[in-house]
Amino acid sequence: MSRNKTMAKIGRFLSILMVTLFSCLAAYAQPQEGIWRGTLDMQGMQLPFNFEMKLENNIWRVYLLNAEERLLIRDSKVKEDSIYLPMNLFDSYIVAAFQGDHLEGVFVKNYSEDYKETFKADYGLEYRFFPDSDEPVTDFSGRWAINFTSEDDSITSIGLFKQEANRIWGTILTATGDFRYLQGNVKGKNLYLSTFDGAHDFIFQASLLGPGKLVGLWLYGKNYKEGWSATKDPSAEIPDFTNVAYSKKDQPFEFSLKGLDGRTITHNDPALKGKPVLLQIFGTWCSNSMDLSNFIDDWLQAHPDSGFEWVGLSFETNEDLAYGRQRLENWRTFMDTDAKLAFGGKADKTSASMMFPTLSRVNAYPTLIILDKDHKPVRTYGFFNGPATGEYYEVFKEDFEAVVQSVQGNR
Repeated sequence: MSRNKTMAKIGRFLSILMVTLFSCLAAYAQPQEGIWRGTLDMQGMQLPFNFEMKLENNIWRVYLLNAEERLLIRDSKVKEDSIYLPMNLFDSYIVAAFQGDHLEGVFVKNYSEDYKETFKADYGLEYRFFPDSDEPVTDFSGRWAINFTSEDDSITSIGLFKQEANRIWGTILTATGDFRYLQGNVKGKNLYLSTFDGAHDFIFQASLLGPGKLVGLWLYGKNYKEGWSATKDPSAEIPDFTNVAYSKKDQPFEFSLKGLDGRTITHNDPALKGKPVLLQIFGTWCSNSMDLSNFIDDWLQAHPDSGFEWVGLSFETNEDLAYGRQRLENWRTFMDTDAKLAFGGKADKTSASMMFPTLSRVNAYPTLIILDKDHKPVRTYGFFNGPATGEYYEVFKEDFEAVVQSVQGNR
């Protein structure tokens, strides 16, 4: 065989090899590092949110971005042309396939029957609802007194918003907690906000009716929607549910629920005898419960000699005991804590309240009760102002510190 023919064959072979290699690489191309804009199809609308993908030590890290929050999704997986995002503490996930700089898949909540929302995402888009613009828009920044249509008119929620040009962010505080980190845009006289953290999938829309007057719609998930109205009011406040949830403050807090090992955990547990307790009534499905759990965990790690025991009493979306234990085992692993955990059943406030004879009612998930060494309630936080609430969160932390120091001083 001539040298020219041999070289020609080698050239054809290399060409075929290169095409094959590049075809394989194209089929399983790695995602782009940086900011992505995702959307969920929800009630005929699109809920926008942003996330960041970073390759750190050959491990893909995905962060959900809502206003100031940068929430790491642990255990995210990228394999071949697909990505799997388990939503941390929550029994939900996103699974999607890459198509170049585009993703398509679904968001699934396992605990809700047939709960799937179409998910799409595009690389390099950092805006929320609309791109940045210098066009004149209404200024919605400040404090707003808000009423949802399902609420008694006497119970006012508060909107706390900040705005730069057409970008807006903030939160809404209610009588049972806050809506965490909201982010969005203003277009003309219209307000658009959203959040997605793996449990909350919210859209807020509103239009300016007149000076300091708003009317709007709140959409939550696949099916729930509710109207709301607001008036700009720098003095607006929400009711204070601190300490109002008790009818028998001079008696020990009583409870008896199944622990993860099948053993009943009670207020008379020998491991709790003579120790002050941080008792949390919560649900692993609840983003606000996640915020409070993180606060308690951080505080206990910063105060290893505090003497406090952490007891978590969980109420879940499913009353099945095996499901409840599975969710709590996941919670324990995620939080990496030795907190004493027990499952109370389905997350219904009325039935949950009946399990605690000392408590007149469970007002919200989460509820935090500080018990002294005799397990008498010293402070009850009937709702929780989380880190998204800024000044209100700082007030909570100051009050918490004062109460625990008082309990420690009386040991």
